[in-house]
Amino acid sequence: MKKAGSKKNNERVRRVLLSKQFCISVLVVMSLLAFICLVKLVLGFMPVSNFTYKGETHYDISELINASGIRSGDRLYKIDEKAAVARMVRECPYLKTVKIEKKFPNTVCFAVEEQEPGWYMQIGNDFYGLDFDLKVLLETYLEQDFIDRGLTKLVLPEIESVVVGELPEFASDDEQLIKESLKIVDAFRTHDIKKRLTGLDISNRFEIKLEIDNSYEVYFGDMVSFDMKMKFLAAVLEKAETDGASGGRITWGDDNFVLKKEYSQKDEDEDGTKTPEKPKEDLFEGED
Repeated sequence: MKKAGSKKNNERVRRVLLSKQFCISVLVVMSLLAFICLVKLVLGFMPVSNFTYKGETHYDISELINASGIRSGDRLYKIDEKAAVARMVRECPYLKTVKIEKKFPNTVCFAVEEQEPGWYMQIGNDFYGLDFDLKVLLETYLEQDFIDRGLTKLVLPEIESVVVGELPEFASDDEQLIKESLKIVDAFRTHDIKKRLTGLDISNRFEIKLEIDNSYEVYFGDMVSFDMKMKFLAAVLEKAETDGASGGRITWGDDNFVLKKEYSQKDEDEDGTKTPEKPKEDLFEGED
């Protein structure tokens, strides 16, 4: 009997202890949640008075603040981060990604990552730097700035208008033309030839023209059998350079590329003077 009573008492004690532990756990969790809510409530009323940024950027802190739309005095934890980021990316084209960090007690930090131009194009007397997705990053009248950066000059189908921070607006409403143009640009961008590509003219996607190393004019044709064409082009360029050519005109025909006209610095006249290279026509003049 004593053993049976002892077991019951032990079981009752165990249940009481478990019940107390459960209540204490619930109380701790509820207290923690209440504390978090209280902190958020208090911080929600704390005004922003300090701005910082981290990351390499073309913009100074005042430009970032103005683009974000966040103002001193705004409540720290009531800031609409999504809307602020969207404004910053739109107003500051170089920005690739932006993260807004709220720091106790009153600081907003902009964590930014930028992108650089990968192409440039000419419209009339103006030059525009484009990212690899063709968004316009900047406008200038100095082409040499882009040449010094080693950027590829791009000629697109007719452009209706250009606005910094947006994609160029094509004159044609043909969505298929626009999609095909972007697809062609991406194919050359992701190929090894890009680092040697100084000009790409896709104004007519059936008569694509390239400029390699500012020296070789390539009449590429269309995008049919692109990979095969690129292998043949690489072979022709390698042979031309082995033969001492410093440039030339390469044309696609009869299922291969042919070096039609060769410009060589090694060719000499009988009196020992070098034959001047024949001037090349400018395949990459900008649109009017």
